[in-house]
Amino acid sequence: MAIPRAFASLVASGETSVEAVPTLPPLLFVIVCLGLIGCIEPREPSSLIDHALWEDVSDSAHPYTERAPLPEDQICEELAVTQELLGAEGSITVDLDACNYIVLRQFSAVEVPEGDTVHMRLWKDRSNFSTDEPMELSVCIGDEVRWEGAFPNPGDGGLEFPEFIVENTIAEGAPIFWFVNSHAELGARHGGNSVNLIELSRNDPRWEEN
Repeated sequence: MAIPRAFASLVASGETSVEAVPTLPPLLFVIVCLGLIGCIEPREPSSLIDHALWEDVSDSAHPYTERAPLPEDQICEELAVTQELLGAEGSITVDLDACNYIVLRQFSAVEVPEGDTVHMRLWKDRSNFSTDEPMELSVCIGDEVRWEGAFPNPGDGGLEFPEFIVENTIAEGAPIFWFVNSHAELGARHGGNSVNLIELSRNDPRWEEN
């Protein structure tokens, strides 16, 4: 956007102080401000998470407390949740044969402004559990559930690419919760049952257009 002449003359004369700018006609002042805002560079994609920082908060207060199975119906063995490389990328893996319910938490590494898109990537092995209830996966940031998915048991596996548009800005340091509930019975081991959260990243729509 070209700089209007009135503003250009201020620049040429060196009259660019805070006192000088409001002397522009109100409409022209707004146009100049919008032009300057439009020149702000798009934000590069950025990850909200570091897989080394997840912690188990299943036994603490969290947004999914009311959806937790009864304590006697829960199991999550010590080595059921691990970091795992998928190709060259890190992920957090939940072995569903050894863990039928867990809530993990960490804190957002970046601010995500309103209007940005958050991209997710999940790898889900084929589910071999025989239960009438689907496997539930969910992401809550702050006190707002941002995404939920339900996958049939038994069901096929593969990559999933959920995304959501941020309607309320996510502050840097906001708590992020990753909720997994397979609804599998205790001791139900059928092999090949796991889910990996690979990506949770911020994407500026202006960057996507470039």
